[in-house]
Amino acid sequence: VLVRAGLKRLNEKPRPGVQALLQAARHSAPLGAGQITARTIALVLGPRINAAGRVGDPHAALELLLSEEEAAEEKAIFLDRLNQERQRLEALMVAEAQALVDSRPGELEKPLLVVAEEGWLPGLTGLAANRLVERYGRPVFLIALNGPEGRGSGRGTPGFDVFRALQHAAPCLLEFGGHTGAGGFSIKREAVEAFKEALMEYARREEPAIPQSLKLDAAVKLAELTPELVAELDLLEPHGCGNPPVRLVSFGVSVEDARPVGANGNHLKLRLRQGDSSLDAIGFGLAGDKAPPGNLDVVFRPVISEVTGRLELKVEDFREAAGVERTKDEGGRMKDEEERVGRVTEEGLFKKAVTYISQLTDLYLPEEVPGEKAPALTARGALVDLREHPDRWAALEKLVSERRAAVVVSAPAVASEVAARLRLALPQKARGILVFHSGLAKERRSLRELASAGEVDILVTTPALGGQFVAERDVVVFEPLYTWAQWEWLRGCGGRDLILLFGHREREAARRRLAAVAPSRQALLCFYRYLRPYAGKGTFRLSFSEAVSLLRRTGVPGAGRRAVETALQVLAELNLVSFTAAAEGYHLQVEAVTAKRFLPAAPTFKKYHAFKREVLSCQRHFLVAPAEVLKDYFQCGIITPGGADGTL
Repeated sequence: VLVRAGLKRLNEKPRPGVQALLQAARHSAPLGAGQITARTIALVLGPRINAAGRVGDPHAALELLLSEEEAAEEKAIFLDRLNQERQRLEALMVAEAQALVDSRPGELEKPLLVVAEEGWLPGLTGLAANRLVERYGRPVFLIALNGPEGRGSGRGTPGFDVFRALQHAAPCLLEFGGHTGAGGFSIKREAVEAFKEALMEYARREEPAIPQSLKLDAAVKLAELTPELVAELDLLEPHGCGNPPVRLVSFGVSVEDARPVGANGNHLKLRLRQGDSSLDAIGFGLAGDKAPPGNLDVVFRPVISEVTGRLELKVEDFREAAGVERTKDEGGRMKDEEERVGRVTEEGLFKKAVTYISQLTDLYLPEEVPGEKAPALTARGALVDLREHPDRWAALEKLVSERRAAVVVSAPAVASEVAARLRLALPQKARGILVFHSGLAKERRSLRELASAGEVDILVTTPALGGQFVAERDVVVFEPLYTWAQWEWLRGCGGRDLILLFGHREREAARRRLAAVAPSRQALLCFYRYLRPYAGKGTFRLSFSEAVSLLRRTGVPGAGRRAVETALQVLAELNLVSFTAAAEGYHLQVEAVTAKRFLPAAPTFKKYHAFKREVLSCQRHFLVAPAEVLKDYFQCGIITPGGADGTL
């Protein structure tokens, strides 16, 4: 209510300082009724006003807002330049903090990150911590040291209470304040290590943080976006924590043009096309070292550009499209990739793989190796140790572009993603890139025959394939596998060189994915809270899609039927619910109980969390074991760090 009233006042009679600041920021839209929005304040006015206190004297912002027209222009230009300096210093701080984190062994194994450094500006620690939370997906605390004391900021993730964490570490602090998502504090230099330990103790003791994911409101086609739709969405303003803006997703969007823009080249300007519709888009802070792939699934908010007055997309995230590539035939009609690349994909293998992961199925569960007679161990060529490679994707593309290879990953969703990405990166080899996982079990025999006959250049597979590779095919392990049985299969699967191309980040991703096997306390609590309003009201129906969607929202990535039934089984063993499977869902009865339940009392919870610990222990072994030990285990002849030619 206050924001809406304030916006009305700003548009009716803006102060000279506000007008001057908008002009200094090259905000070209004329100041008429309704032109200053919550977005204008958040992206244009707010950062420039705040920059004064972050990197300079906060009185400069106050003087601008109180100034008359003749003095406002100069003060506004000064604040705009100060904001540019803030952006530069913030980017530098983020880069330095990332370098410190990435250079410390075992740092990414920790539940949160604490980084202290000399010379940082205290006013930027909160902004930089936000950036690092986005990058690492866990709570971050940054400390700017200056003399005997330091000032810092913390930013959290869903499920982690920053203020309670600071309360727990209060004996180490001079003062602190904040709320659930963020906090600030001051600290003696000599207390920094004790502060780290206190935060780690809190993080390990409390509920694990729910991994962050984007909440999407609707899937749309670009053709459905119009200025009229944007005007209707604008009626939902002002937006904030309690009223987030509408976030849309569009699948299978092709990139016609992509280039970095902005003073530091860190924003991404795009031209996107879907069918006959084409739109401009901007992704703030999304310009990375590599251009985006040619085909995207893109998350965005539609807006009217304040510069051009035309409809454009504000891109928040994107990924390689998970769909099947489509091209035109000689008559100009669209045809599926499976028609273009030959006999193998004419049988629908690649399309089946993509269709499988697009359904509400378990995407990351450990797969069983086929129950076949264990193959005899055969001597391999070299063990190529590329663990912790700084750019796994670039290394993979180089490896598979030069030789026939099998790329081994841990789960169906990853197999389809890797295959799709390689088909986009290596179009000249697309004919010979195939994928296999447990969702394609009926195709196992034919695929093995094709691979053995040399008709597949690059095979992306999970351990569900089983069997052995031909001696001419290199084996690239792109992710740490889950179980000892899978590693034993890898040990005996043959092939030429064995290339280890994974690191701590992939193990951390596996840790998050294992929530589908062993749901966390927080996920189970959220799941039960959703069901609890039905307590004592008899039997009701819970649809399968509703249950899957709920688990995925509570931090269980790639949840499917098995994950849902694991969660229900745990609750049933605690006498909280009873359930039976039904068509397209479950019949549930929620018990009316008041006494608390002890989760480890549920045998299923205990069993799967023990399995999770076993998996992580197994992965850690293959991540940190000396290359000499792994050479002997995998029966390799020599160790070749960085590849035989040393280029990797």
